[in-house]
Order: sequence, then C-alpha cells, then structure tokens
Amino acid sequence: MRDRERPFGSRLLEDPTNVFAHNAWDHVEMTDEEKLAAEAKIREHAASIIEDPTDLLDRAHAHWDEFYNRNSSHFFKDRHWLAIEFPEVFGPVGEMRRGTVEEPFTVMEIGCGAGNTVYPLLAEWQKRTKAQAEPAMAAVAEGAAAAPATVTEDAATSSASGEGDAAAVPVGPLHEQLFIHACDFSSSAVQLVKTNPAFDPKHVNAFVFDLTSDALPPSVPKGSVDMIMLVFCFSALPPAKWKQAMANIYDLLKPGGMVAFRDYARLDLAQLRMKQGRMIDDNFYMRGGKTLVYFLTPEEIRELVEGHGMEVVQLGLDHRLLVNRARQLRMNRLWLQGKFRKPLTAK
Repeated sequence: MRDRERPFGSRLLEDPTNVFAHNAWDHVEMTDEEKLAAEAKIREHAASIIEDPTDLLDRAHAHWDEFYNRNSSHFFKDRHWLAIEFPEVFGPVGEMRRGTVEEPFTVMEIGCGAGNTVYPLLAEWQKRTKAQAEPAMAAVAEGAAAAPATVTEDAATSSASGEGDAAAVPVGPLHEQLFIHACDFSSSAVQLVKTNPAFDPKHVNAFVFDLTSDALPPSVPKGSVDMIMLVFCFSALPPAKWKQAMANIYDLLKPGGMVAFRDYARLDLAQLRMKQGRMIDDNFYMRGGKTLVYFLTPEEIRELVEGHGMEVVQLGLDHRLLVNRARQLRMNRLWLQGKFRKPLTAK
C-alpha cells in the first residue's frame, strides 16, 4: 500500500528493520541517540543568541503581514485531519439533527491564517449535516405520503407548536447552525480569509485580534464560544504574554467550552533545523522571515492551563518519523496536542 493510501495515524513501524519501506511512520518516538544529538544541536543554538530582540517583538504583526503578503494562501495545507484529531467539533451535528440544540455552535479559531482550518471545517460540517438530514427528511416525506387526508385538531396543534416527531426534523440547512469567528494577529491573513470564494459573513466573522491584548474583541461576547481552535498559534507568542493569552481564552469560552490545541513541541525537526544566530531565548527562535516560534513542552502547557482554572482533558506528544529513503535519513516530527475544558461551574 502506498503512503498516501494508508489511513491517517495507521502507519505503524512494527519491524524496525523495515523503517525505509515507507516515507513516514506514526507514533515512533526518538531513540536515545537521536535525543542526545538533538540536545547537542540546541546547545549549539544557545551559543549565538540574539542579544536585542526588541524590534522582532515590537514589529511581530508587521513580520506576519509580510509573510502572508509573500506567501498568500499557498504556504499552509488545509487541515482535513480535524475530524480525526478533534471529533468534538462535529459532535453538535448529531445533536442538532435530533433537535436538542437551539443556538448555533460557535467556534473561534485564533491564529486563523489564510483559513486553512476555517474552510475545511465549514465544508465538513456542510457534508455531514447534509448526510444526516437527508434520511430524516426522506422519512418525513414517506410518512406524509402514507398519512390519511384528514388531520385532527390535536395533531395540527402539535405540529404547529413544534412538538412531536416533526420537531426532530431541521428546518433549513443544518450547517447554518455553525458560526465561526476567525481572527489573526495579521491583517493580511484576515484579508485572505475574507477574499476566499467560500467566505460567507452568515457563517464566518473574520477580524484582526491580538490574543495577548488586555481586551476581548468587541464582536465576540465574553463567555459565548463553544470551542476555541488553537492550531499552531500559541507557539508564535512570546512566553511573557502567555498568561494574558490564556486568560483571554478562558474568558471567551462558555462554561463547559473546550480548547482544541495543536502546536510545535520541543526537539521537533523544525527546531533542530534552525540556523545559528536565530535563538532569542530557550526554545524561542526567529524564523527566516522574522516571525517568531517557540517549541513547547507538555509541562509548560499543563501548568498554564491548570493555572487558569481549566481542566486538561488530554495532553501529549504526537510523534511522527519521516524517512528519506534515498539518503537513508530519519527525521523526527514532534507536535504537542491537547484538549482543555472550562468548568461547567465557572462564572
């Protein structure tokens, strides 16, 4: 079976001697030798730290604008893996089909970039709601065809009031029950979201927002978001601003709301490939385009999340081994993935 035909997450290396049989393997941790080599590489980075990063920190938004102006929407791939890694974002589809949810399910993606999460999410919701609505509508049509021509007063009253079996059948497309707030530090990124052919203000509110600001965005009421997507976003923030960012996340969520988190982890290949003279502080770097990236540890995120009163539902490292078969090279990717929940009892 070719790599692209294998289900996501199922490429398991059961026999280490077959490591070069495919281009990538899931859930393969670094060997002790690879860890030692990675730590040595980071010590090399620390030998040439950027002495004054003031301009990099003060002009972070401008550097991200330049990044999106240069790369447009072609740099990041669409995240079609959301359904596998974060199935909770699609759970309300079934609830709405059964008529148990009255308000739209509200998702907020912070660090939306060019819309590589927003539009795959919207498309998947449309596909799933259509698939679930069609059998229900067919059943109603079949029942109507078989029903007697006369209708009792009680039945008419029940139907008009929305009670009974008819209440379980949605009126209009179910994907209209989804609303997405898409925000980014970069105005250029937000403009890319708005100029996407799939942009529809009925479903997407796109705006500029700095997660580390001491004020929430005016268009998103406090405590109104069901799920916040933090996908390769937190790593772009200076560590000194993490606490304010997490406080804002807490305030935006409804009680019981969830955070879906995925980001770069320490010792990831991207960190090891950093050139000399790019380190700002421990695990904190400047990329080639002067954007910032921090390589996170599970301990740092757990302390931050729990310190702001949220529950860590899931948190761990996602290991992936990439292989260059021609050169017989092993390359380790490490991502941090988690799910955090605001308590139902939160005020």
